[in-house]
This record gives sequence, C-alpha cells and structure tokens, in this order.
Amino acid sequence: MITILGQEYSESVESIDLCDLDDIYEIPPEVFLLTNLKSLDISHNELHTISPDISKLINLEKLDISCNDTTSLPEELFSLKKLEYLDINSNELTEISNNISHLTNLKTLFIGHNELGMFPHGICALINLEYLEMVGCKVKLIPSQFTQLVQLKELILSDNDLNTFPKEICSLQYLTRLNLNHNKIKIILPEIKNLENLTTFCVLYNNISILPNELFQLNSLTKLICSLNKIKSIPDSISNLLNLKYCGFGNNHIKIFPKSLTQMEHLYYLDMSNNYLTEFPLNITNSHTLVKLFLHHNPLNCINLEKNQNNLDEITYFAMKSKIYSAYFATLRIQNWIRKYVLDKYFVYSDTINVAI
Repeated sequence: MITILGQEYSESVESIDLCDLDDIYEIPPEVFLLTNLKSLDISHNELHTISPDISKLINLEKLDISCNDTTSLPEELFSLKKLEYLDINSNELTEISNNISHLTNLKTLFIGHNELGMFPHGICALINLEYLEMVGCKVKLIPSQFTQLVQLKELILSDNDLNTFPKEICSLQYLTRLNLNHNKIKIILPEIKNLENLTTFCVLYNNISILPNELFQLNSLTKLICSLNKIKSIPDSISNLLNLKYCGFGNNHIKIFPKSLTQMEHLYYLDMSNNYLTEFPLNITNSHTLVKLFLHHNPLNCINLEKNQNNLDEITYFAMKSKIYSAYFATLRIQNWIRKYVLDKYFVYSDTINVAI
C-alpha cells in the first residue's frame, strides 16, 4: 500500500482523485509510484509546477490539472503516449511546447483560459483529436496546418480575438459543433457549406451583419445562435434548415420577422428579442412545436393577439416588454388580457434572457 496525503492506495490502483484539496502546491511524489494509474485528477488546487516524474505514469490515459497556478508544462508530460484526455484549462500558461504533438492518441483537449496569445502549432499534429476547447486564450489566427485535425468533432474557440472566420475550419468534415462566440468576426465564409455534419453553430457576440445563403445549406443544423451581432435581415432560405430546433437572433438590427420562420416544423426555441420588429408574426401560431418564444424589446405595434390566444397556448414561455400592452393597444380590454397572459399565465417576463448555447 502507498500512502498519499493520509490515504492509502493499492499499488494497482488505476484512478486517483485529488481534486480541490487544501494547500497542494505540487503533485505528491508518492503518486509517481503508481505506475498502473490510468486516471489522475488533481484539478482545482494551487499547483505551481508539474514534476518531470509525471513521465513515470506510463499507463496514464486521463490527466486533469485544470484550475491551478501552473506556469509551464514539463517536456516529460508529452511522453505519455497513452494519454487520451488532457485538461490544462485555467492555469497561468503562456505557451505550449510543440512537443504536444507527441501525444498522438489524444482525443480530448481542454486548453482554455490561459494567456497564450497564439494558437500552439503542435496541436495541429494531433490527428486523432475529436474535441478541442480553447476559450479565452487571446488567439487571433488559426494556422493553416489546422486542416490536419481531420477527426475533430467539436471545436470551442469562444472568447478569443479572431477577426476573420477561419477558413481552415471549413475542411473539417466530421465537425458537429462549432462555437465562435465572443470574437470579432465580421463575415461567415460561404465555405461553411462544407460542414455537412454540423448540428450546432454559435457565433454570438461578433460583428456579423450579413448571413450567407450557404449557411442555410447545412441540413443537419439543430441549433443556430447568432444573437448580439449586427444582422439586419434573415434570408428566407432559413426554411431549408428542416431540423432546426433552437434559433437565436436576439440583439440584432432585424426589422422584419421572416415568414419562413413560421414554417419550421421542429422549431422549439426562438429568440427575436431586442430587434426592431414592428409587427407580431401571427403565423407563428401555425407552429406546433414552438414552446419558447422571446420577442421582448421590440417596438411591436400591430398585434392582434386576442383572436389568437388559443393558438398560443402551446407556447410555454412567451416574453415581451411591458410597454407593449400599455402603449400599443387600443382598448383596455385587450390591454388587460395581455397583462394577464404575459405576466400571470406564463412566467417569463424579463429584460434579460440567457440564450442556451
């Protein structure tokens, strides 16, 4: 038996959880005696360094050292050939050695919330990588070698400094989830049509003003979040997204509610809040799947909801700004009904809606 921080472990143990313990500034040296170890979680501590002895854990498949104070990774870490999962998220790293390319079996990599400033080129050699999360690393460019990540299925590059839509991403044919939220992207490239397996596409909080028609050729899309941009209109071709369930266009410059949105057969969630819509889309009542509809903070002025209130009963969450019923209705009877319908019957009445991404 081997004692680690007062607890005994068998020499044949395959998994150890040392997460969120007090006053751990280094990996206890006894851990490196456990050569059968396959999983080590030492996240949420105060590690300053990782010992080169990490190389002794030759059977390690999963390593989580996220949420520590580590400033560098030892080269020996990159000798762990069996490693499939590596989480170095939320440390004090400023660079990643190109030798990370030696982790050829790596499938999942969390590297976000480090002050990297540039994309580590060594990652591009990880040809078996399926999941890459690189949030908040101040990355401005994606290297051309990124196209080598042919097995990538999920890519999270939110909260970076990307000024352009990375063309390299558009060659990743197995990609199912792409998150580019909180960047500085102005244009979505037409090459996005190549991502035929994409089911989730999020570009919330960018500088996008026009949506290319090629975006609406992605028939596998179930979630499209384009809120907090500068989009002025939604092409009618959005109706081609036959599998779309979640759609977010809140906080844009949209003036006309596209009729094609009322024809979406699987739409469950629709956010059109904080735009410039003036007419309520009565045809939305034709949707039999819509449950959550957000229209608050729009200057709606042509609403005939009283005749359609029975059709709206399937919509569980129905949000509008209070001034709608107080300023735009001709009769007190309609005003009172809207007050009851929006505030009493249904629960959502809020200036801020958190968009699910």
